[in-house]
Amino acid sequence: MMDQYYVPLDRAAPEYATFVVRVSGEARDWLAVCRDAVQSVDPQVAVFNVNTLEQRFNDMLATPRFRTTVFLFFGGFALLLAIAGIYGMSSYSVALRRREIGVRIAIGATAQRVRGMMLRQALAPIVLGMAAGAGGAFWEGRLLSHLLTSAPPVDLKACAASALLLALVAIAATWMATGRVVDLKPADVLKSE
Repeated sequence: MMDQYYVPLDRAAPEYATFVVRVSGEARDWLAVCRDAVQSVDPQVAVFNVNTLEQRFNDMLATPRFRTTVFLFFGGFALLLAIAGIYGMSSYSVALRRREIGVRIAIGATAQRVRGMMLRQALAPIVLGMAAGAGGAFWEGRLLSHLLTSAPPVDLKACAASALLLALVAIAATWMATGRVVDLKPADVLKSE
């Protein structure tokens, strides 16, 4: 419990005073009653900023909540851009190797074997990108903790979930892109080049 003491107002009159009232029921219903009680003692006293504790907390947290919403929006947008970029690059890298895939299928490789080879070759940049992203997130988190004392440590679960999502997008993009190529006839692929 916090220590409290009382000083008569005629000895040390403050510029303003704050009154906190605990009520039973809905606090908003008591605001007018509390304001009238203060003014009944001295009608010359200006009573202002009468609010509930919940409303005061909401007012204090409005800016941090807005910033959080903005950061979440931009983070989500960056994630969507990363997904679109990874999908596009994976599809493009498979499209560049259309002729090679056609030749492999023409000499007897099965579609599943070609798709598996393409996935294995795509995994190296995926793993490298995941490692670089995790290292960057860790470094950025350390830097942020030095700049802001209240910054939380890096959330490893969120980093792992993002890396896994991006890896799954790259794998799915490679799988779908190779599916379009291996379904073509090898002669058609070789003629188009």
